[in-house]
Amino acid sequence: MSDTVEHRDVHLEEDVIADRKVMAVLFGTLVVSVACVLLAWVLLKMFSSWEAPARPTRPSLAKPARSLGELETSLFAGKEEMPRHVLEQQQALESYGWVNREQGVISIPVARAMDLVLERGDGGEPGEPRGREP
Repeated sequence: MSDTVEHRDVHLEEDVIADRKVMAVLFGTLVVSVACVLLAWVLLKMFSSWEAPARPTRPSLAKPARSLGELETSLFAGKEEMPRHVLEQQQALESYGWVNREQGVISIPVARAMDLVLERGDGGEPGEPRGREP
């Protein structure tokens, strides 16, 4: 008895890529892509001619049109152009005053408070009470 088996009826086919099918798929993809681009172009031209109706604006809110390269100066406005609440907050941070007169708690400017912390070395560990003990 032999361990090898011979198959005489086996027929092997070559691995062949169907060129016509591949070319047909590529051509179909190209046609669909071109059609989509043309459709998008037509829709863009059609809808760009439509304009939304102008909404009326209140004169106080209307801003003049700016030219290209014009600087937005309201970002760098001085104190006279700042909103009132911002000026009040800034004044509270830069002034002395009483927080609680009965308990002897005062408010000092932030810059002065930072200088005092540096001079006295009151910057202990986070969570520890700071200041003088009574």
